[in-house]
Amino acid sequence: MSGKELSQWQRSAARYLTGGMSSSFRANQFTGEPMYAVSAAGPRFRDVTGKEYIDFFMCHGAVLLGHDQPAVKQAVIQSLEKGFYAGLDSEDTIEFARKVCEAVPAAEQIRFVNSGSEGGICAVAGLGAAPLPPSGVGGGFLRSCEAVLCKFAVYTRPAGPVAPRRRSWSGESSGPGHTPQPCAAG
Repeated sequence: MSGKELSQWQRSAARYLTGGMSSSFRANQFTGEPMYAVSAAGPRFRDVTGKEYIDFFMCHGAVLLGHDQPAVKQAVIQSLEKGFYAGLDSEDTIEFARKVCEAVPAAEQIRFVNSGSEGGICAVAGLGAAPLPPSGVGGGFLRSCEAVLCKFAVYTRPAGPVAPRRRSWSGESSGPGHTPQPCAAG
């Protein structure tokens, strides 16, 4: 530790990061200052000043089992030893999807996404399967995806010999052999 106070770390970080942090969720909700970690294990982390905290936030749930868990670390090492192939599905992808579908009865099929934004786009695209006017879609950020979906005709299922026909919000039919036309996003 350098002996600097958190406010000094924030001023230094603010030269390169907006507000001195890469997400407003990284600010301590009691002090308003960002937290800068140097180590973490189990449910605890230590900041750059040497102070230890119990991590109730757990990285938005990404480390729900705790930081630096041996079983998780071993699984990551095994995956890396296979070779890193981002953007491609694998036997592990299919097996995990099967387990999720079996554990969640309403999940007949799933799609893994990289962010909440991507998940929102897929959800809005899935609404195209039913005749639903734009006013029937939730408000706020989710609605901001509509223009992109309509312009680029994003669908949740690949076209194939038995691809379902869909109705867009503009009332046009889509499916194999149909060229989607841009629709008006609300």
